Amino acid sequence: MTDFIQEPEFKYEQESELYDSIMIDEKYKTYRGFKYHLNFPNGWIINEEPFTGRECSNCIGNDNSPGFAMWRGIILGYCVNCAEHYNGDRGRGFYAHAVEFIRPNNVGDSVFDTYLKDIELENTGDINDNLEDTMENHLMMKENIYEICDEYYKFVEEIEESQEQEYSDF
Repeated sequence: MTDFIQEPEFKYEQESELYDSIMIDEKYKTYRGFKYHLNFPNGWIINEEPFTGRECSNCIGNDNSPGFAMWRGIILGYCVNCAEHYNGDRGRGFYAHAVEFIRPNNVGDSVFDTYLKDIELENTGDINDNLEDTMENHLMMKENIYEICDEYYKFVEEIEESQEQEYSDF
């Protein structure tokens, strides 16, 4: 009869430690199987609240669509909902194709003014991880979002001005 040595427990503990460690590659960081931009703050990676970041389908996507906070397979930040959950402390949030949310009196700093300052999107991640993450789509989406936001905020300002006028008439 053969005696089997039970090693899986020891290996499991080692794998578990690696699984819960931030591994740094020359192109990205990995934590629990997710790739992050090298400049993404380690504290945010380790201290995410439930249902945000890597647990949020808006951030990382699903089988049918990529996440808003992803760029070519790399997590850049958080979706708009998660960014608002963190009160802007982790950026403004992304819409898609590395385009940040903009609004009057933005809550939080742009990640492109902080930890992603001076990055080159063209050299970030692998285009094969999302063929739609092209610079052309990024710029088009950015232009469209800014245009929509500008129109919306002009509309809101007009309503606020008309309400102020109504109140001042009393």
